[in-house]
Order: sequence, then C-alpha cells, then structure tokens
Amino acid sequence: MFSPISVQKSNEILKLTGAILRAQKYIGASVVSLVENIEEQIKSYLKNDVTPPLCLVGIKEKGVPIWIKSRLTPEKGYINITVDKMAPGGRAVDPGLLNPLTGKMMTGSTSGGAFNLLNGIIDIAIGTDGGGSVLGPALATQLFAMMGKGLGLGTGESYKATDGRWFEPSIGVLGRNLKEVLKAMEDLIDMPGAFLNETQSKDLSEITIGYPSYGITLPNGEDMCDVMKFSIEYLKRNGAKTIELKVPDNLWDRQQSLKWLHSIFNQRRKNICDVIITREGPIDFFGVGDSVIGHLGKTGEILQKSSGKYVLRSANMAGCTALAVPSRELATGYIIVCSSGVEAAKKAVRVAACLAEYDKRPPIFTEYFENNLFHIIS
Repeated sequence: MFSPISVQKSNEILKLTGAILRAQKYIGASVVSLVENIEEQIKSYLKNDVTPPLCLVGIKEKGVPIWIKSRLTPEKGYINITVDKMAPGGRAVDPGLLNPLTGKMMTGSTSGGAFNLLNGIIDIAIGTDGGGSVLGPALATQLFAMMGKGLGLGTGESYKATDGRWFEPSIGVLGRNLKEVLKAMEDLIDMPGAFLNETQSKDLSEITIGYPSYGITLPNGEDMCDVMKFSIEYLKRNGAKTIELKVPDNLWDRQQSLKWLHSIFNQRRKNICDVIITREGPIDFFGVGDSVIGHLGKTGEILQKSSGKYVLRSANMAGCTALAVPSRELATGYIIVCSSGVEAAKKAVRVAACLAEYDKRPPIFTEYFENNLFHIIS
C-alpha cells in the first residue's frame, strides 16, 4: 500500500518528467539549459516529508543573486529545473522570442521565464526588474507577478539606464496564479504566511486606493480611468476608500511616471494613499515599449507611446513593491503599487487578490494554458 504522501510525490515526479521533456524542446530558444543538479534536488525532495505541492522553478540566466536558491529549496517543495533566457542586453523586448499568447515580439527582459510558464515547463519564474522587466512580461502573457524592491529584494548591483540614471534592479516572481507567486515571495523574504493570509479577506476598509484621473489614452483608444471604473466600484463595495489622482499626460514616459510615484509615496510626509492602481496594456501589442527603439526618432517615440507600459516602467526605480494582475482583456491588467515595507505590501496583496477575483481571465485561457499543462507527451 502506498501512503497518501508517496502517491502525491509519485504524481509530482510524473509532472517533473513531463516538464523536463518540454524544456528540452526549447533549449536554445526560451531555455538556456537544464539545471545540472536536478537529480540531487529530487533526492532531497523525496528524502524529506515535504507537504507543499512540488513547485518547478526557472531562474533568469543573468542578474539573479545566487542566494535565491538557498531560499527556494527542495525541502520547501521547490525544484529549479531551467536556466531561462533573458532578452539580449537586458532590453525590454526580446526579438528572438515570440509571445506564445499574442504572437508578437516577446516582452523582456525576463522573456524566457514568462514564455516557459505559458508552455507548461515551470510553475514560477524568478527574474529581475529594473524598469519593468518582470511586471511587463507578466501582463504581456496574462500572468501574475510581484516585484520586491520595497521588500528589500534588490540584486545588489547597479546599472546605468538609457537616460543616464543609475538604478538597482530587484527580484521578482512570475506565475500562472497569484498564490504560487505570493508563496514564493514569502519564502524569499523568509516570512511564511505574510501574504497568503491576506488573500483570505476581501475587507478593504482600512485601505485607501489611488487611481489615475481621466486623460490617459490607452493604445486601444480607451481612457484608462474609464476602463477602471467598474473595478474601482467593486473595490469600494469591499470597503476601500478611493482617490482620483491627477496624472501627467505622458505617463508612458518613465521620468514622468517616476516623478508621479515620488510625489505620492513621499517619505517626508504621510502618503496620499496606501496603494496606487493603474490599468496597463495591451503590452507590446500595438507598439514596442523599448528604450532603444524609443530613442530612434519620431517613429520610435510613436511605438514607445503605444506599448501600453506606464507605471510598471518606474515602480522599481521608485523603490516600491508592485504586483501585476492580469485581466480578461488581452495582454492587459492591473499594476498595484505601494510604498516600501511588509505592512504596505500586505495591503497591496489584499487589493490584488480582490482584483484577481473580480476581473478573471476567460475560461479558455485557463483551459489552454493551465489544464492542459504538464502532460508527459504534448
């Protein structure tokens, strides 16, 4: 007789086998390589009485600190199986990969991780975000993500942006569902239950939410404020206080969105609100949100403006914590931003969980990209 745990683990090993076979198909594309010590990780996983479900991990090929692996261990249910491709030079788009959802150029720079999630290779992807490189790929592929600059998850390295500004990227987690993302983030900051507990309540009565006023035209021609009105009403019905915030006309410009975030989350005075929500996208569908392209004349500027990227480009540089929550609209979703600290992040997580419940991806997405995943032969 097999015990329930041994049967569970047998099923998990079948899942792992299917994922490895899928990963092998994409070596040289979205997968740089398989991780060398998978066998040792499996032995550690089987040796310990691990109760959490197996979580297969992909890690971006460059920029992720080595200590990450010491937090996401087999003893906690994690097995790192892939080294995920990043966009060349850390660009915000990856000309070498096509988005499996939209067929457009893949959003970067955590391009391989998002690609591998949609293709059923991994459960979560660990990437780095300097100017939207986790949040952008997540929304472009209808995935969830959390960026942890405000939680102390900086990479410890500094880079020079195209505008001359120096910045430190941060660690971010992408996944097909919010709970797996939050669980990984809890383990990265070593605070079990900090965020998952927040998803159990829809009470937003102690949270003040700011959102952009009218005037931001999305790439599909709709006004950002207008398309958010039903979501905002839903949050208000759950007790949230809301504030309509004046925004710069060119919110797509990183310098303007960064200045806007600094004006709201100001350490010298009480914040205007606890959380900011924007509705961003379609990401890299009507345009291309890439700084290199954006600096190439009028045509480049037009493409940059039409990329659907706004606050996601500046949340890390502002020192904030941010979440990406997909909506039912193609390559579109919510960016939830808060100031630094765990308590602030808890409020953002509660808001994110409410939005995820209200504005769900259509069933066909779940059927195609979730229910059909992890077969041994595809």
